[in-house]
Amino acid sequence: MWARKNRFAISLSQLRPTCWPRYGSPVLVLIILLLLAMSSTGCDDKKSTTSPIINLENLLPSGISSWTPSGDAQTGNTEAELRGSAINGYADPYLRNNFAEFALGDYTGVGSLAGGIMTCWIFEMPSATDALGLYNDTDIKPPSSESVADLGDEARSSSGLLDRKLEFVLDEYYISLVVINLTPEVASNHLNLLADHIIGKINN
Repeated sequence: MWARKNRFAISLSQLRPTCWPRYGSPVLVLIILLLLAMSSTGCDDKKSTTSPIINLENLLPSGISSWTPSGDAQTGNTEAELRGSAINGYADPYLRNNFAEFALGDYTGVGSLAGGIMTCWIFEMPSATDALGLYNDTDIKPPSSESVADLGDEARSSSGLLDRKLEFVLDEYYISLVVINLTPEVASNHLNLLADHIIGKINN
């Protein structure tokens, strides 16, 4: 009789799914799987909310005593907005290099820089490769320039009759700074200060 009962008990245990003895009932297993899924989703949400998002207009020079904005910044991310901005008829190199967004600012010098004019153009590109592509575009690159060390990924300066220009690339950003009506030495010093100011904003 004992042998018959024992064989019956063994046959019942063999009919149960193999996961039951190890993890408990199927309901418990389902609860554990749901909790794990919720925990994973929570981690992903936390990552997405803490990812830094840069407002391009905030990268423009601000809070600098020597320069005051002359009008509102121009921003946009479409071809129409670009062509309608101060870029005007020079939009083609930015378009063919797939710009993502732009922010343009005009400034006037105050105090010892009175009479000076400064423009800042910042372009966010889809990637660092696109930013370098724009930087090296034949319609952007000046006929002659000097490399600037220790500034972004690549940088150069050039000058005209009344202006001095500093361009540099950092990650996916292309930045162009132009100062007019200042002596070459003063212009160079302030361009470097402005570039450091913008780089500090990008890195923060």
